[in-house]
Amino acid sequence: MTTQSDQWRRVGEWLIARRTDLGYRQRTAFARDHARPKFGARVIIDMEGGVRDSYGDDAVIAAEGAYQIQPGTLRRALSGDIPEPIPAAPAAGPEPVVVQEEHILDTEIGQAAYTVLRELKEGAEGRTDAQQEELVKATAERIKTEIALFARMKRMEIEERRRAAQEG
Repeated sequence: MTTQSDQWRRVGEWLIARRTDLGYRQRTAFARDHARPKFGARVIIDMEGGVRDSYGDDAVIAAEGAYQIQPGTLRRALSGDIPEPIPAAPAAGPEPVVVQEEHILDTEIGQAAYTVLRELKEGAEGRTDAQQEELVKATAERIKTEIALFARMKRMEIEERRRAAQEG
């Protein structure tokens, strides 16, 4: 009789193969690039190793996005189905957007980040994969720094206006 643990081990083996197909030989790089709330390195390690029998919906949805699996198929894989990768977009078309990430793309910050990423990819043609990865990482770090500084500045401005309104 196949147990839930056996099924998760089988799914974990498939997730490892899928991560490798996505160009991540090392789990740490994959975790760094795809970690989200309730889907960090520990959950990735557990899923790939078939360590636990159950995961919350947030973790499963995040895993489906990270591993580029059709939404809903990871749970079906536990009963023997093979998870379906998200089909690649046509060369001229936009990149596929994973359902659980749509909410961030509906924000101004998400649209700005998506535009920057798309322009980076378009401008990276002719570069090696390593050069493209370095460019994306450096840009992401710069964006994080700039956004953090800008947010801090805006919070200070708002606080200053609040204090001035209380004093006035």
